[in-house]
Amino acid sequence: MHRLPFNLNFSMFSILCTFIITGHSSGYEPWRSSSISSSTTITSSSSQPQQHQSHHFLPNLLKILPKKALDGHNHNHQQNHYPNIASANSITYSPSRLHTSFLTAAKGDITEAWSRFQETLAWRHKERIDYILHEKHEHFEIIKQYYPHYFHLRGWKNEPVYYEKPAKMNLAAMKKEGITVDILLRHFALITEYMWRCLDPREDGRSIYIIDLDGMRIRDFVGDVITFVKRATEFTSKHYPERSGSIFVVNAPSWFHYVWKIVKPMVDADTVTKISIVGGGEQIYSALKTCIPLENIPPDYGGLSMPLGYAPEERFLVEMMRKNNIV
Repeated sequence: MHRLPFNLNFSMFSILCTFIITGHSSGYEPWRSSSISSSTTITSSSSQPQQHQSHHFLPNLLKILPKKALDGHNHNHQQNHYPNIASANSITYSPSRLHTSFLTAAKGDITEAWSRFQETLAWRHKERIDYILHEKHEHFEIIKQYYPHYFHLRGWKNEPVYYEKPAKMNLAAMKKEGITVDILLRHFALITEYMWRCLDPREDGRSIYIIDLDGMRIRDFVGDVITFVKRATEFTSKHYPERSGSIFVVNAPSWFHYVWKIVKPMVDADTVTKISIVGGGEQIYSALKTCIPLENIPPDYGGLSMPLGYAPEERFLVEMMRKNNIV
């Protein structure tokens, strides 16, 4: 049986299910597949990014954060929560310098790393990824309403922390609002770019993912969900390699353990060490506190922070998108 050299960049739920659907036992490599098509690109009216008053974002962010959300919070761990404002306007990849994450993903093979890096540069140019943080995104708030996903504070090593609740995703409601899979993929590209350009622009930056499967039924994973998961996993694996530090699958239903038993033998040992399958209740808190300070864990999972949706990282993103939509 082949062990699979892939990189964890999307939710663990997405990746595991994609393994089952696409037959990864044959040695499938996500980065060899196609990414977002050109038809998914939502461009601004100008070929160049507009001038944005990004220095105003942070003061507005502080105004919209409720005082109670910060009361009692340990500011020793909060000092690096605020996004890097300047990074939102920067171009993150230089064509003359190989990004170290690609070399790591290629296991030190420089030829392979440069090949993958050049593919990523071409993709970023085609899809205008360098300008994605400045585009209008008229569907942003609707997507956030029907697809619960949040950036929320930091881990012990200052890693950005991302929470996702795939069981709560309501694709039917989004369809009624005119949101297609292509629009949802563009949104996910925006979220991914925001993480690695604004929250942690370091080349060796790593994230902590918490995927909450509470309420997930195996029959929920059909139709457009499959399409979205497969395509999102493809472009993130290909163009944002070696970014996951720790992944926690929490509130895992009983059937998920059987899925994991099937998938686990196909995953390389280094990847397996990043993944924790956790039940519910006190087990979640016990697992998360190994990587995240108590004061940075949301109350829903036994911590002392503000609720999901109120962290500086999340509110900054919301404010930035609102300003983009006004322009």
